[in-house]
Amino acid sequence: MDFDLNLENTMIRDAVKDWVSKECTREVVGQLEEQGQFPQELFNKLGTLGFSGMMIPERFAGAGVNTLAACIVVEELASAYPVLANCYIGPTFFGGAVISELGSESQKERYLEKIAAQSLMTSLAFAEPEDADVEFTETTAKQRGDQFVIRGEKAYVSLADQAELLIVLARTDGAKVDDEVTLFCVDAKAEGVEVSRVDTMGQWGANTCDISFNDVEVSAADILGGEAQSGKGRQQLASISDTVQLAYAASAVGMAQGAFEYALDYARQRVQFGQVIARYPAIGHMLSDVAAKTEAARLMVYRAAWLREQGKSCSDAINMARCLGAEVAVKSAMDGLQILGGYGYTMEYDIQRYVRDSTSLFSAGKSLDYLKEKISESLVQLDY
Repeated sequence: MDFDLNLENTMIRDAVKDWVSKECTREVVGQLEEQGQFPQELFNKLGTLGFSGMMIPERFAGAGVNTLAACIVVEELASAYPVLANCYIGPTFFGGAVISELGSESQKERYLEKIAAQSLMTSLAFAEPEDADVEFTETTAKQRGDQFVIRGEKAYVSLADQAELLIVLARTDGAKVDDEVTLFCVDAKAEGVEVSRVDTMGQWGANTCDISFNDVEVSAADILGGEAQSGKGRQQLASISDTVQLAYAASAVGMAQGAFEYALDYARQRVQFGQVIARYPAIGHMLSDVAAKTEAARLMVYRAAWLREQGKSCSDAINMARCLGAEVAVKSAMDGLQILGGYGYTMEYDIQRYVRDSTSLFSAGKSLDYLKEKISESLVQLDY
């Protein structure tokens, strides 16, 4: 069993790490956070590197599907600037991966080259105000001839204010709350789409949004995968969930690593009672515990990415990596806060950013309770 990255992925990791060290300095990230704006300039620069095409086949101008490499990019970005990692996840995982795997041929031709070349921002509009875990949906898509009219509310939609493409979940016959559902590709700028920003404690610049769909018209050709996929949204959601959770698991590992390195650097320099605090067992044990758990989460993410690329069953592996990654990211941030002591509670020191941003992982995409329930169902497999 070989745990080394191959040459291609090693080069990608080194290239991203070098770019991040130059472009995402603590001064730059701090200034962007103060502004609270979408990091457009950094996002554009990142797009020129070609990493947005890592989940897109070469015939659509992509780099060829390399799931592990895309996860490595997310990890490296999240270690320095979690917001930029979220911005990268939008086109690469929510757009490129989903359309490549589930889109119709015409949808692939329409969107994939734009995603690869222009980092076309894509958001997933699944959750609703009363149901963050997407078990039910009250948004409807009523058919009128060869058109569908979408009406309803969506919540917790990442970067909808920057999106050009929305993938929207809706009931297609309107009879019940839990009946057949369909996924639609919707122009985020279409008439009737209203996006409003929600203030959050973290991820400033990668905004969470609510969306109102007020009689938004789409065609049968806009059904994800084509008209034959009408009513088959549940099956598609299972595949999309794996993609989403894998991206967030990689982001979690990056945040854990970034918070750990920040706290370690401080502990190596801070002197109390004649020696650096890293030498005190209480501090050293916290650091060693986070280092071990971060490495464990990283290996789980890499294995899950490999399983997905091989077409093997991977849902449990992805959900486990996602749960462990989120817990380690928060632990790394909170331990770092404790290591910095009173300084950690001030906005002057960056550990507060990791604390705020990492807590978003408890609910991003799916709640950890929901994912753990899915893992439990798979383990127990009670047939009643």
